[in-house]
Amino acid sequence: MRPATILAIIWTLAILAACSLPGNELPKINFDLFEPDKIAHFILFFLFGLLWLEAASENKKNWKILIAVFGILYAILTELYQSALPLGRTADPMDSLANLIGLFTAMGSYTWLRARIWFLNPKTS
Repeated sequence: MRPATILAIIWTLAILAACSLPGNELPKINFDLFEPDKIAHFILFFLFGLLWLEAASENKKNWKILIAVFGILYAILTELYQSALPLGRTADPMDSLANLIGLFTAMGSYTWLRARIWFLNPKTS
């Protein structure tokens, strides 16, 4: 298994672990313009997208479609998961939206970023 695949799997599990934290253990911070919670969701799924794109970069057929479908499902299901368990958390459609924006930002910028970020570009590392 490639290191990129291992890292993508670990990150996917880390998102699930973060969604499993009880709500009363999360800091209560509120900004007027950007909520830290939505920024965190964006970053989690932006990195999720980048890591899975890199892990699947050697596959030639349908890998972007599969990552998009799995990412959409994961973005929505993690929110439903939070509300299903007695963790003091609720499903927030805006969190799912932030997840999806992060995922699709990663998918849209992957090729550009891969050419510029040393650990994503095998030619320079």
